[in-house]
Amino acid sequence: MARQVRVLVVDGDLDALYYVDDLLSELGYYPIKATTADDAADIIGALTLDAIVIDLDLIATASEAALEQFARARDHTTVLIMGRTGARPDGAESPLRCFLEHPPAPDDLAAALERCVAAPVRSAR
Repeated sequence: MARQVRVLVVDGDLDALYYVDDLLSELGYYPIKATTADDAADIIGALTLDAIVIDLDLIATASEAALEQFARARDHTTVLIMGRTGARPDGAESPLRCFLEHPPAPDDLAAALERCVAAPVRSAR
């Protein structure tokens, strides 16, 4: 049996957190939940993850320690950043960095995961 792709969902809005968690489960991914950037940083340091889906607001308010952990993971873990419509950090999308609305529509999340997660994960194994 193949290992499920592990996706960390980081969102302080519990409704959005559980909504994305449910979507990921329905799509066949293995979601892991965190409600703060510091909790997410601990999980990133402890587990091998295939992707992170995070609310942009949590990045903006993250501690220095959490930001350092995110920086270490960014070169090998896909990050899908959820933000308000039109709100995006500087920088281009890449296979390791995608942007979604908060919370994402089911089709948008599925497409972003397929585009940003599936190819790098499959090619690495």
